[in-house]
Amino acid sequence: MATYYNPGTPFRRGSRFSVARNDPLGTRGVRPHKGDDWPAPAGTPIPAAADGEVIHLGFDRNGYGNYIVLEHHNNGSIVHTLYAHMQTRSPLAKGTHVTKNSSVGPVGTTGGSTGNHLHFEIRTGGTAGAPLSGTPVDPATYDISGLIDPNNTGNGNEKKNTAINSSLKFPVAQLDGKEYTADELYGLLADEDSGYYLLSANRLWHGGVHFTNKKFPQCVNDVPIRAIADGKVVAYRLNDVHEYVEQTISVTGETLAEPIKHRYSTGFCLIKHEYEIKKSEAQKVQEAEAKKQQEVQQRVQQTASQLNGQQITIKGGSRNRYSVTDGKVGANNDKYAGGTRLNIINVSETLHGDYYYAKVQQENITEEFFIALLDKEGNPLKSGGNPFFDMPQAATPNTPTQPATAQTTNNNQPSNTDGDKAKKNTDSYKLTFYSLYMHLSAYEDYLPKKGEKKQVQKQIFTIKATNLNVREKFRGEGGQAIGYISDGATIEAEINADTLKTTGNITDLKATIKSGSVTKGSTTVKQVGDVIWVPIRSGNNRYIVEALPQLPTPPKEKTRPNYWQGTVTAGVSPASKDQQNASGLEIYASKADLEKRVNRIAVLNANASNKFTYESDKVELIQSTDGKPSVLLAECKPAAGAQFSYAKGEPVAIPSVFWTTVDTGKSIIIEKLEPKQFNSVIKCDIDIKAGDALGYMGLYETPTQTGEQKSKRQVHVEVFISDEKDVNVLLNNPLKLTDGKQYIRLPKGTGLFDKPIPQSPATANATGTQPATTTPQASPAASYTLTRDHVFAIDKLTLEKDPDGKEWYVIAAEKHSGRVQKTATSPEVVNQYEWTKLGFQVVKETNSNSDGYLDLDKMPQIFKDIHTQIDTNKDGKIDESELQTALKDSDLRDQWCKFIAYHPTEWRVDTSSLIACFTKILISPFITGVRLLFGQSLLDQETKRMLKLSFWEKVGHANSTEVYHFHPVTFVEYISTTSTDMKLIWMKRVIKRYGNTVAEQFRSRIIKMGKDLQIDPNFIMACMALETVKTFDSAIKNPGSTATGLIQFMRGTAIALGTTTQALATMGVIAQLEYVEKYFVMTAKNVGVPTKDWVLEDVYCAIFTPSLIKQNLDYIAYSRGSEAYEKNQGHDRNKDGNITKREIAQNIQIYYREGFKEIA
Repeated sequence: MATYYNPGTPFRRGSRFSVARNDPLGTRGVRPHKGDDWPAPAGTPIPAAADGEVIHLGFDRNGYGNYIVLEHHNNGSIVHTLYAHMQTRSPLAKGTHVTKNSSVGPVGTTGGSTGNHLHFEIRTGGTAGAPLSGTPVDPATYDISGLIDPNNTGNGNEKKNTAINSSLKFPVAQLDGKEYTADELYGLLADEDSGYYLLSANRLWHGGVHFTNKKFPQCVNDVPIRAIADGKVVAYRLNDVHEYVEQTISVTGETLAEPIKHRYSTGFCLIKHEYEIKKSEAQKVQEAEAKKQQEVQQRVQQTASQLNGQQITIKGGSRNRYSVTDGKVGANNDKYAGGTRLNIINVSETLHGDYYYAKVQQENITEEFFIALLDKEGNPLKSGGNPFFDMPQAATPNTPTQPATAQTTNNNQPSNTDGDKAKKNTDSYKLTFYSLYMHLSAYEDYLPKKGEKKQVQKQIFTIKATNLNVREKFRGEGGQAIGYISDGATIEAEINADTLKTTGNITDLKATIKSGSVTKGSTTVKQVGDVIWVPIRSGNNRYIVEALPQLPTPPKEKTRPNYWQGTVTAGVSPASKDQQNASGLEIYASKADLEKRVNRIAVLNANASNKFTYESDKVELIQSTDGKPSVLLAECKPAAGAQFSYAKGEPVAIPSVFWTTVDTGKSIIIEKLEPKQFNSVIKCDIDIKAGDALGYMGLYETPTQTGEQKSKRQVHVEVFISDEKDVNVLLNNPLKLTDGKQYIRLPKGTGLFDKPIPQSPATANATGTQPATTTPQASPAASYTLTRDHVFAIDKLTLEKDPDGKEWYVIAAEKHSGRVQKTATSPEVVNQYEWTKLGFQVVKETNSNSDGYLDLDKMPQIFKDIHTQIDTNKDGKIDESELQTALKDSDLRDQWCKFIAYHPTEWRVDTSSLIACFTKILISPFITGVRLLFGQSLLDQETKRMLKLSFWEKVGHANSTEVYHFHPVTFVEYISTTSTDMKLIWMKRVIKRYGNTVAEQFRSRIIKMGKDLQIDPNFIMACMALETVKTFDSAIKNPGSTATGLIQFMRGTAIALGTTTQALATMGVIAQLEYVEKYFVMTAKNVGVPTKDWVLEDVYCAIFTPSLIKQNLDYIAYSRGSEAYEKNQGHDRNKDGNITKREIAQNIQIYYREGFKEIA
């Protein structure tokens, strides 16, 4: 059923959409009204029409006032909704994803408005990221039920903020918080003693990787284990204390007098992630352009087939004719008069300039000429709707149809093995994967150790002052001076917050007199052993010999995960708002009152004393239907010792139980979470972000075969996918994505060549002559041939150029190095979405009764081959030392880590098959004599441990016990979108001017600039293309002014940036980009609009005339007669003598769209 926008109570319908309406302000005559008006009281929250993304926030003094624009998708088309005249700027940031009915801002009357109301527009057919590019439609007749968030490929009813795009993290970070690189992690993991991916020392499948305190000691107490991606915590288990198994038999078979407890953690966190693979806007534009060109070509071909050999007649005025030069269009050669009949010899199917030409002969004349016949869209030329030629009716091209195969087969859709999800939307696909973090530390590790005594720090100080008054009580508590302490006296004090206090600029110390005394007149009032308060500093004056004492740094408290269920202690967030959008948190006596927003008890401010508690597992989500945003509610209690303060009104008694909203960050700030459920699997559905803390390494103790105990801290991390369709999407790239990180693929048999690169020509010697040089010649034959396929990240390769101008990649592989020539067609370039070409492949046993014990005979040949390479002693087995050695070999590691292992999870409760394996593994070394008892005891211990670690059946999120496992570091490395690999519009021009090496530096710097400024890098590229007439010449100068360089820096601008136009012209393109960024930063500050809020036209206006950023699109920048107009009249698109912001925006949009033809 159709749904139309209605913001609900208390809004009422006002002025309607109209193509012609008298201007209500009486200043601009009859003008179109591009939306609907909805009057409402000032401050009323404005509900979003649908899920969407904030793409623009602006202020239009004479028009929209404060306004916000959301972007949506509707069946693949882009739709924008606009909300205007808001009382204040929307609190939402650009890039925020909002849900339907959530507030986008308060009703107001800013801009061109006659009263408090919402002006609401819907614009269709626009460009992504361009808020005002679409055509306004009547909101009362536009069905909004199909509008969805641009990041959502579903039906719009699913929860948001769960699909991740590029924000992924490795599970561990360095001590200072810096990120590891993948190569750094591979190196550290290879130095671990055990816990390698795919295979354990006992030949059991091992689906994860162990990070231990040996190589990652910071993750024991200081740096928590982190979520690798945004998602939902679907289950967890927290131990109150570490579990343990008891060893009762010694290695000699004797019963131990006291059992040995081997402690370990069964704590885990399981996260479900939805990863959205989607086409970039650049690829979509490219595909749309390719489709358009295909349609144009079809029209041209259709016209050519119908007109070749036919006759046409020139209608109306004369038409230019062009000579035939070498079969191509030559110079202008006179005109054909109107009425001339022309015989079509051939219609060219190649665009020449802006036209498709036809070779013709005038009737009864043999000389051949060219005439422009079709426009660039492949349509017959017209003027004012009147055709230039009278041609056969059949020659009017029809709208091209897709080839017959395209009606039934879409190459962008996955095959039938890739699932139905991608078929719904050929631009994106959401796949589901899970990440597991096992052996997280027990809660006991977060608490002070029992019996741990508070360390007391005592120091002795020597008084260096005369007539220094001391007190019996602290001055801040009314203590009065009692006398002078003797110069040179010594005092002893514990240094803590109770003994060292500052009032104003005076610091006092509570101390015991060790020597000397305190006198008043001739009377001793305090002596050795007495306690006094001594001033040790006043301003810059110090009254002790020693350095001033400092309060001890309190021990760092471990970060507690937010997904634990328990009692939350919270305070009021400074961002909290009441119904009138004023600061403060509203509290109510009941849930019903809170839902209706009636009978409010009080409004609390963000004072630190406002503390309350609630139970995190009892929080309720209330989805409103009256236009108000959905909220989280909870029943709360005042925290112990809380003293409430109020944002407004008289203080009231806070009841023992009250209700309020508990949206983290928006209304409250969580200060502490005390878990209340331990040692059991908790199923939940809790949002989590990439990098959020999950816990620390737990204890894991095991008995050795010599009877000793091995103890370490570790976390087991694994990534798995349960749905084969999702694995196929990763492997096969059914959406045919072309962006992302780029690699070259060298197949088996590729030759590596010795290709020395000659050094730069030598400088002249003392005699002024050039020394003779010899350029080494390339080896005619390959020095080494690769024995397997390899892929190399392009951004990590060196590209060299030989004397002939040929380019060569420098390659190191299989313990050899050499060069591979780069040509237009080789090596093959693949991207991060083509996992099969990148070397990933599924390995699984052909044995249908797989029990978790790897049976090499049942494995595919590729696995056997690599197994053979790793098995250096050729005993048919891989021990830990062999696997560790192999993982230090980058070639072997690359293959091993790209195996996607399909095998049973080790966390299932049904352990019968594994116990059978364990029996063979654990007892076989002890099958003789009394040692058999130790082996049997060991089997009993490990079986109990395994049962306590299991959780799979209790969670139920995956349909099978057999799942597809990925190396977690490799998975994050390859699935993460690397921004430095982004394709940029107009880059072909940059490469042509500067060559590949400088062009790649240029690309990296532009992308970094976009990231720093939160501007689409392609917006910057479009602007530089316009300013440099598509040359990207950093030294280009405007002949009519001092304007110089990539964005045409004026002399005054250059000086303001600390340079000159002369310096800019000579410093080089990469160095000049630094000043481009500095200019944008300076301009944003000057105009008062941050760069993160700039859309395409704002970026260009920042260069052209910065003040235009704040103006509406109809604002007139320059008029005929002014010097500025004369210099920029190319922007006057309609030639009416005025240059408006709209015309400037249209020009830069043209450069933006055209740039995709030269993307690289």
